[in-house]
Amino acid sequence: VYKRGAAGVITDTLTYEIKNFRESIDLPDAHAYQAIWPTKEELNKVTFGFSITKRQGNQLRALLKQKKTVTLKAIVDAKLFPGKLDIITATIKGKTKPNQEIFLIAHLCHPKPSANDNASGSGLLLEIARTIIALIQKGKIPQPKRTIRFFWVPEIYGTIAYLHKHEN
Repeated sequence: VYKRGAAGVITDTLTYEIKNFRESIDLPDAHAYQAIWPTKEELNKVTFGFSITKRQGNQLRALLKQKKTVTLKAIVDAKLFPGKLDIITATIKGKTKPNQEIFLIAHLCHPKPSANDNASGSGLLLEIARTIIALIQKGKIPQPKRTIRFFWVPEIYGTIAYLHKHEN
């Protein structure tokens, strides 16, 4: 985009394709998660991008091979602006080294959480916290030496934001 002056990006790339296991040929209608990650210096040049399925990409390539005119129209109403990332955090206080923390993290950020992404990890993290607390209260395990901090964060950036704010 930056080098060639393109208006935007359209991709049908399947992220993390693994031969004989997870291939786009087996998932022709999958929309892969893609993103444009601009640096601070590139923020004023950032553009849009769309992820299409492999089937749609093949249709576009077929039209281009036939030397047909392909016109794509995109309406993007978006902007980048300073914002706030809310995170949920809870702790089980450590007994002998409470200022040292062990982090357990799950992400909560998708508009429609499902079993494979987001909800399963977040639910499991909550169950881990509940189980540890129950075992401590029943005397089955001792209180941990270090504090265990549980996080439910926006994926990727929630952890970065917390670590930036709490550099120690």
